[in-house]
Amino acid sequence: MTKCPGRYCTREDGPCNLAACVWPLQTDPDAMPPGASSRDMLLVERQRTHGSFTQNAIISQQIKHVFHSYGAYPTESPIYCEALDMIALKLSRVLSGQANYADHWDDIAGYAKLASEACK
Repeated sequence: MTKCPGRYCTREDGPCNLAACVWPLQTDPDAMPPGASSRDMLLVERQRTHGSFTQNAIISQQIKHVFHSYGAYPTESPIYCEALDMIALKLSRVLSGQANYADHWDDIAGYAKLASEACK
């Protein structure tokens, strides 16, 4: 693999856009080029645990579309709607990041619990 010019990932077919990159990233801080900002380093770390932003956006929006396509979507409650939207986002991270990253599952459980508490 060759180093992606000007970015911090590796890929075989040339340069990428970090926000859209779905190839494995180097997460070793020493591998970051001189002058890399803390934002760049944060994006590299988040891509390692959450997958690419573009892939997450696509998956999350597809899940949300399924949620919204059914007549029983709970529009009367912003709490239920937001819980479902956040669960969709967290599911997209499981599907495009690391399924064995416990925070994703804990977050899903947390949003489900908040919705459950709103039922009382």
